[in-house]
Amino acid sequence: MDSAANSASEAASASVRSVSNTKKLVSNVLQAARAVAGALTNQEIPNPALLSGTAALKESIGELLKSGDLESLEASASRLIQDAYKEVPTRVKQFCEMNALHLGGAFPDYVIGGTVYLKIDTKRCRVQINDLICPMFPVKDFLDRLRDEVAKYSSGEFQATRFLSQLWQAYQVCVGRRKSSKNASGERVSVFEILPEVAFTAQSRQFSKSPTKGAFRPYSQHMFRADLYRLISAAAEPVVDGLRLVLEPTSVAEDWLFMFVPSLGRCAFVGHIVFLATV
Repeated sequence: MDSAANSASEAASASVRSVSNTKKLVSNVLQAARAVAGALTNQEIPNPALLSGTAALKESIGELLKSGDLESLEASASRLIQDAYKEVPTRVKQFCEMNALHLGGAFPDYVIGGTVYLKIDTKRCRVQINDLICPMFPVKDFLDRLRDEVAKYSSGEFQATRFLSQLWQAYQVCVGRRKSSKNASGERVSVFEILPEVAFTAQSRQFSKSPTKGAFRPYSQHMFRADLYRLISAAAEPVVDGLRLVLEPTSVAEDWLFMFVPSLGRCAFVGHIVFLATV
C-alpha cells in the first residue's frame, strides 16, 4: 500500500516539476519577445536593444524547442480532446436516461425521443440538433438546446388521424402524377417527393386564400420525422381506406430520412412511403 502511494506521489512530483520547467521556458520566450517588441519602437540606428533582444529570443525559443515540451503539450492536448469527444456520447445517454427519453441510433447519428435528430461532428467540434448547428462544448449548453427542441414536440397534442389523412392526401397527389399508375395502392413514393405535398396540406385556410410568406407555416424534414414517428407509434395501426402505411428503408445516400422505426426496434434510413392493402 505504502509502495503504491509512494509511486503515485513520485509521479505527481515529476509531473509538477515538468510543468514548472515548461512554464519557465515559455516565460523566457515571452520575456524576450516583449523586449524585442519594445526595441522595435526605437527608430534609432544602430539599435543595440533590438540586437540583444533578438539574440535572447532566438536562444529562449531554441531551449524551448530542444526541451521537447511543446511536443508533449501537443500530445497531452490531443489526448484531452479525444477523451472529451469520447465522453459526449456518454453524456447524451445520461441525458436521455435522466429525462426518460428514448435514445435511438448510434454514434454519430441519434434520434432523441423518436422526434429530434442529433449528429455529433467531431471533425468540426460541433453538433447538429435538427436544423440547429451549435458548438459541442460546453456539453451542457447543447444538451439544454436539445431539451428545448424535444419539448417542442412533446408540448403540443398530436392528432394522428388528421396527420394520416394529410399524408394519404399528399401520397395520392404524388402517385397521381405518374401516367402508368392506375391506383394508389402499392406505389412507392420517396420521402422527399411527398414532403412538399405534406407541407402544403399542413397550411391554414388563410394561406389557401392568400398564399403569402407571412401566412406560410414552415414544415421541415425534421417536423416530418417527428410526425411520422408519432403516427406509427400510436396505439392504432395507421390504416386509411383499407390501406396500411409502410415505411421502407433504403441504402441510397442523400435520399433518406433517419428515424427510429418501432416495428424494427431500431433506427433506419427510411427512403419511401407505401400504402399497401391490409388483406
